[in-house]
Amino acid sequence: MKKIIIAIFAIALFNACQKEVEPIQPISDASTFDTWILNEGGWGNNDAELSKLNSQTGKISNDVFASQNGRGLGDVAQDIIQYGSKLYVTVWNSNTIEVVDPKTGKSIKQIPMGQRGPRHLLGHEGKVYVTCYDKTVVRIDTTTLTLDAAACTLSGMQPETLCQLNGKIYVANSWEYQGGNPVYDNTLSVVDLATFREEKKIQVGTNPTIVAPIDDNHILLTGQGSDGENTLMVLDLSAETMQSLGVKATGCDLYQNKCYSYYQNWTTGETQLQCTNLSTMETTPISLAEAHLTSPYGIKVNPTTGNILITDALDYMSNGDVACITPTGKLLWKSETSVGPSKIVFVK
Repeated sequence: MKKIIIAIFAIALFNACQKEVEPIQPISDASTFDTWILNEGGWGNNDAELSKLNSQTGKISNDVFASQNGRGLGDVAQDIIQYGSKLYVTVWNSNTIEVVDPKTGKSIKQIPMGQRGPRHLLGHEGKVYVTCYDKTVVRIDTTTLTLDAAACTLSGMQPETLCQLNGKIYVANSWEYQGGNPVYDNTLSVVDLATFREEKKIQVGTNPTIVAPIDDNHILLTGQGSDGENTLMVLDLSAETMQSLGVKATGCDLYQNKCYSYYQNWTTGETQLQCTNLSTMETTPISLAEAHLTSPYGIKVNPTTGNILITDALDYMSNGDVACITPTGKLLWKSETSVGPSKIVFVK
C-alpha cells in the first residue's frame, strides 16, 4: 500500500517519461527469450506494459504489448502468471484481465471485470482464480476464457495474494480506507475449492502477503511486525499459529526451500537482500553493492540457473531497471525496463 501512495504522490509532481518503442523481433526459441516482465505503469497514465527478456544476456525489448497489439495494456497492471499455454494479466485500474500468447505477446482475449478491481492470480486444475477489491474471488474457465460460476464472497478487507494447498485457497486480506484513513486487516480467508465458499479466517500478521506453501502444512508470508516493518513469517496450518523468522522483507521468492527476500526502508532508503534457508532458518546477507538498487519492486529466482532477478522501480514515474545477481552478489547484467517493473515470469 505504501508503494501505491508513493506512486500517486510522485505522479502529482512529475510526468512519466516514456521510452521509445523497440522493434519487436520474432520469437523463435527459448535461447533468445525466456522471461516476461510486467511493468505496472504510472497511476492514471494508462501505460502498463510487457517487456520480453533474455535472462542469460539481459537483452530486453520494452513496450511489447503495444507494439504487438496496437493498443495499450491498460492502467496499473497488478499481476501476471503463466498457466498452461497462456499468460494472464490483471490490470487493476482498467478492470480487465488480459489473456496473452506467451510466445508473441499478442492478446488472445480481454476479459472485462466491471468494477471488481482485479488484483492477484492463481492457476489450478484448469481454472484461474482472481482476487478482487470488491472482496471476492472469481474463477475463470481457461477453455472458454469466461468467468465460471458465481464469485466467492470474502468477509475480510480488500484481498490481495493467494495460494492453493490441499483443496483450499488461502487469501491474504490486506487493507481498506475507513473514514479517509487506511485500516489494516490481519487475516487469511480459507476458501474451500469444492464449494467455492469461504470456510473461515485465520489470524496472521498485519497486512499479510502470501508468498507460497513451504510444504503441506506451512505457508510462507510477510506481515507487518510490531516495529511497523514487513517481516517473514511461517503459518502452521494445523495449529493456526505464526512464527516470525526475524527477517525484514518487502518482497520475496521461494527457490529450493530457500527464501530470497529484499527489504527497503522507506524512511532511509536503505535496501538489502538476503537468503533464508527454511530448513535451518539461517539467513545469509547478499551484497547489493554492484547492483545499486534504488527502489526494489519485484524478485524472482531463475529456476534453471538459480540467479536472482530483481526489478527496480527507481522513482515510479520513469523507466525502471531489472538486474541479474548471482547468489553471492555478483552483478551479471542490468537492463532498462518500462515504468514500474514489478513482476517476473519465466516462460515454461
